[in-house]
Amino acid sequence: MMVSAENLTGVPDANTKPQGRGEIMSKNVRILKLHTQYKQGRYDKMCRKVPVLHLSGEWLKETGFHPGKIIHVHVENNCLTINAVES
Repeated sequence: MMVSAENLTGVPDANTKPQGRGEIMSKNVRILKLHTQYKQGRYDKMCRKVPVLHLSGEWLKETGFHPGKIIHVHVENNCLTINAVES
């Protein structure tokens, strides 16, 4: 990850590319790649490409995201925030 004086948040620069299946920057930072999935509309039978994000691994369990856990995904200003919903 490249961190410049203008980018001290730990967010990777736009030109940083993930290597292999995902790059581990630290215990709580991952760089992942959006993949393509082809979806067919309910009424429009044309397939179209949509982005898909795969998150998996022991690191999720270690941070409290266990299988079956309900999560809340918040999108704002080009940022995804994922929080576990307390039951």
